[in-house]
Amino acid sequence: MRSLETASVHKEDVTFTTKGGAPLAGTLYTGNGTGPCVMISCATAVPHTYYRHFAVWLVEQGVRAAFTYDYSGIGGSRIAGGTQKGIGYREWAFDDFVSAFYYFQSRVPSEPIVGLGHSFGGHALGLSGIANEFARFCTVGTLSGYWRGTNSPISILFQAKILLPVFAHLFDGIPRRFSPGEPLPRQVALDWSRWMGMPDYFFSDPHLPETERFSGVTIPILSIGLEDDDWGPRTAVEPFMAHYSNADARQIWLEPGASGPIGHLGLFRRAHRETHWRVARDFLLKETWPEGAYPL
Repeated sequence: MRSLETASVHKEDVTFTTKGGAPLAGTLYTGNGTGPCVMISCATAVPHTYYRHFAVWLVEQGVRAAFTYDYSGIGGSRIAGGTQKGIGYREWAFDDFVSAFYYFQSRVPSEPIVGLGHSFGGHALGLSGIANEFARFCTVGTLSGYWRGTNSPISILFQAKILLPVFAHLFDGIPRRFSPGEPLPRQVALDWSRWMGMPDYFFSDPHLPETERFSGVTIPILSIGLEDDDWGPRTAVEPFMAHYSNADARQIWLEPGASGPIGHLGLFRRAHRETHWRVARDFLLKETWPEGAYPL
């Protein structure tokens, strides 16, 4: 694969350790810009390398640094030949997300850090307990996974209550051929299956008291919704983002157009660089709200 390093962007593959002792893989992109530093947190089953072109572009656009990383059990953070047991969404939010932030902060001391969370990355922000350490945060396709709120409720209910738990128990996780991306650890699949059956998603889970942290988030948040996202229509995105009740949270919806479809996972494809990427860029670099954004 062609190197992404350019005259203005330096790429460094890194490994760091979470507070729980798990080794995580990431990549640090740096340049000569004076803009804030951006931490990018992945969607479920998506490896951090998927965001590499977006990260390079942000540095070319003037951010000082961009950082991507894999959650435990995913991509470069998967234990080769070892067990992924005990890795669930809780570990991703409470350990991986937090540890990634403090590792990144150690590499860019005294620099402001902003964040972008794709799907689960926007969940991790509220659960983590460190949301207000960011100067601001942009979510993309962050939604309630409750099956009735999606555009394909029967299909998603089947996945949630049949496919995910069956495969999780048969294979001790979700193999790549049945996953939306990377193989999934067993507990992640079981968490996802359980929450998709709850009307308020994980806010309905009595064993997840950390959801109370959402009301303590006060930073500016831009929520980007995608009009052709079957997982994340307004009926799924807006109820979830409403839990950031004390943040200055605003919503914008992006339409597919000449650059092609977007869907739940497609915004970070290079085809959308000249059309949709600037919405996130302007907010992250300058806290400029896009035209048409409305309060949640």
